[in-house]
Amino acid sequence: MEAAVAKSPGVAANLYPNLFKPGLANVDKDGLTDYHALLERMQQVQPGVFHDRDRDLLVFAHRFFRRSLSHWNKINSYFLQSFDATARENSDLRARLKLDPDLVGHPASLRNLIELEYWRGPLYSDDIAAIPEGVAEHKADERTKLYEGVDRTQVWWKAPESRRIDGEPVDYRTFEIEEITENPAGGLGNDHYGCRYAHAEFSADEGAITHFDGAIRAYAWESYLERIATSIDRAGKHADYTKVFRFDGGLSIPHWKRLLSDFFRGNQLIPEYLGAPAEKNKNSGVESPASTSAAPHEAALAALISLKPGSIDCSMQLWAERAQDIGGEIVPYIEVGVGEVEKRLRARLDLKNITTIGIRHDILNLSRLCFGPSDDLKATFDTEVAALAAALDRDAQTGLIRRVAIPLAWEDDGLVVTLTVAGDVNKVVAVLNKLSTTINPTQAPSEWIEPLSDLIKATTPRQRSPVIWDGVFRGVLEIGRTGTVEQQMLIPDALLQELVSSGKLNIGKAEALA
Repeated sequence: MEAAVAKSPGVAANLYPNLFKPGLANVDKDGLTDYHALLERMQQVQPGVFHDRDRDLLVFAHRFFRRSLSHWNKINSYFLQSFDATARENSDLRARLKLDPDLVGHPASLRNLIELEYWRGPLYSDDIAAIPEGVAEHKADERTKLYEGVDRTQVWWKAPESRRIDGEPVDYRTFEIEEITENPAGGLGNDHYGCRYAHAEFSADEGAITHFDGAIRAYAWESYLERIATSIDRAGKHADYTKVFRFDGGLSIPHWKRLLSDFFRGNQLIPEYLGAPAEKNKNSGVESPASTSAAPHEAALAALISLKPGSIDCSMQLWAERAQDIGGEIVPYIEVGVGEVEKRLRARLDLKNITTIGIRHDILNLSRLCFGPSDDLKATFDTEVAALAAALDRDAQTGLIRRVAIPLAWEDDGLVVTLTVAGDVNKVVAVLNKLSTTINPTQAPSEWIEPLSDLIKATTPRQRSPVIWDGVFRGVLEIGRTGTVEQQMLIPDALLQELVSSGKLNIGKAEALA
């Protein structure tokens, strides 16, 4: 997690009853803690992570701020950062937050976590008083379903209402929003679904949101079947409801929209509903690779580290993780390039029995280069990476490569560690040339991840990436290609003869591919 933690039912609640027990001065009936009182008691060291200096312990925002409502996932720093900024900038707001009763953390082990995702926020404000009453439903595209597990989102603006406060009539409108998820929530157990939900009240007189809260509605399987078949205005309250934050007071519309989008982190239907400009590629929900390919002067630089259980058997090899359909035959292949990089790899590796592809394009997505167990892994790694950097530099000088993704993998304590460096070829070469003094493959990634981060930041200024990164599901970065590209394929003789004799490949095609 964000730090080494002790996890046990009620461990934080028992240590800090004044922050958890409903009915005490700083805790409301829903178990939400007064945020300003929390900040007086503790220092926020990351969004949603609070340091008690007296006891030298960390306390965390509730796990319902995590994906799948599970401790396995990173906390929603987008929303919690917005929540903190809003609470600090608006002293007249009463801000309340639900804390995690089951965790306390070790401050010295605190680290920054990264979750990759495509995210954007709302860019506009609207005349809420003029919104027609009723329910709007936005359906997710396949990409959002796959990446975020969100099927659709339902929004309900009720008709204007009135009530009396201190004897005076007050007009307001009620807003409710709930996302419908595809998958059970990992943090709730089997066959239970957790849906993010928010509720707000808008005052036309004040031109502001006067009440705003968020919650998780948890459904058992049978109840969820009924919920997904029903509109939000007719669904009723048939869920286990857990409130996780609350604001009372005058909250500006821009602040509210930012908080709403950040709370529903990953759900692109929220900014879509709020009117953010549509992306150019409406089918995927992101800009098309053609529209986001970086020009030479604005190419990005990125690094990705992934850890997966596994082992590497050979001393050094390229993994064939992709395949091509040739006449109905699925042929695994590796990408090696067409210049000096290809020559270097063929000189060092036995590639006779694997299909190789070189794409005549200024992008090289090298297949994962794996380093197996060795008596001197560090020396082998340093030598091969330096030689690869030199070959890349020569290909860059001749104009063969402009952008490149280089994934390097090795084994550490039962895990396959993959480090991908990707972006402008000259910047990647600069990083590869400094890896020998930055990382040590015989050490755990926690020992060198910060120096690596510093190296990436020092090599290129931080900026919004104009590049579409692919391959993340496999634990690597790839640079998306667009348009028609020419490729050369070298097929092992035995496989080539098999394809030709079976009629799956005629000799003309074979000659062209070879």
